[in-house]
Amino acid sequence: MRNLKSVLAVLALILLSSLNFVKGQPPKRFDISTRIQFQVQTENSEIKLPVFQQGSLTLMIRATIIEGELTIELYDAKGEKQGSLFIPNQVPLTKPDTIEKPISASMKKEISKKFDNPIKGEWTVRIIPKNAGGFLEINSSQNSEQ
Repeated sequence: MRNLKSVLAVLALILLSSLNFVKGQPPKRFDISTRIQFQVQTENSEIKLPVFQQGSLTLMIRATIIEGELTIELYDAKGEKQGSLFIPNQVPLTKPDTIEKPISASMKKEISKKFDNPIKGEWTVRIIPKNAGGFLEINSSQNSEQ
């Protein structure tokens, strides 16, 4: 019974905190996070990010490449390029005689940008791999002016 009361109290808090959203007002902060793992990929792809409120937009893109190379481009809702990130091909490290398997390196890079009063609409993160394998993480945060 005590657990049920706790759950109901939490649900009531969630309901009360979301009333502004129900009234038609956008939340003060909206976060989206995407994490992708890929292996030896050569096909380009795109991720769409909805931007729907005035205020600020912060994007952070992190990529770790184990093999190949990767280019990431950011476009606003009008299709204008707002930034890019390139991660070059990795050369395997020299193998000591005592190690049976070659040692490989990974490259990690990130870009973080803040936009005041971003253009509303769908922003695009274009992913352009060349025999790339690794991880990609995209985080966006929108804060309203309110």
